[in-house]
Amino acid sequence: MISNTTAETSKTSVWRLNVVERCVISTYERDHSQSSAMLANISPILCGDLLAQAMNERYRVAAFQVTPSAHGLSAKTLAKNWNIPMERAKRTLAVTTQRGIRSRPNPMVQRFKTYNWLTSNMFTDTLESGLKSVQQNKYAQIFVVPPNWTKAYAMKRKGDAHHCLSSLFHDIGVPEKMVMDGAKEQVQGEFRRKLKDAGCHVHVTEPHTPWSDRAELAIRELKRKT
Repeated sequence: MISNTTAETSKTSVWRLNVVERCVISTYERDHSQSSAMLANISPILCGDLLAQAMNERYRVAAFQVTPSAHGLSAKTLAKNWNIPMERAKRTLAVTTQRGIRSRPNPMVQRFKTYNWLTSNMFTDTLESGLKSVQQNKYAQIFVVPPNWTKAYAMKRKGDAHHCLSSLFHDIGVPEKMVMDGAKEQVQGEFRRKLKDAGCHVHVTEPHTPWSDRAELAIRELKRKT
């Protein structure tokens, strides 16, 4: 009776070993490091250490028989590059994780959006109104590219100018140079930091020279039309 129970347990263990091994290897057919990691994770839930040890041993032998990896690195190449024995190179490929390898198919494809780069200089200044709008906005940050391009972002206070700058970078792009007067909310704080982080050069006009800032002319025309 005991021998029959032992035989049934052995058959069950072999069957489970084959099923689990086929599932893991088929899932990570070319990535042996992922297979090793998966086997190590599921070993504690198997009934008995002998089954886990046998499964790992069988897969380790099968992994050594595969020469090139999915990324083109073989044990022979690794042994030559690192100047190590062939068996050590095989063991290294069997246990080394490949989770950090880049999976981007085309190096020119970006997985994150970047700013557009503008080849022109841009002028900026703050427009102040005597009345508040329906949304309680009293100011506007004006961006100008000569001769006839103007963009305005409404804001409730002058300190929100850096939010307008972020919207400009997102909507239009980053100019090569930003020309502005010496207003504190523009030459200091978040406004100046965002220009620096974006790689935009800053040029501050001389005091008492409003004609050197084309945004001043745009503000004059906007006030005249409104």
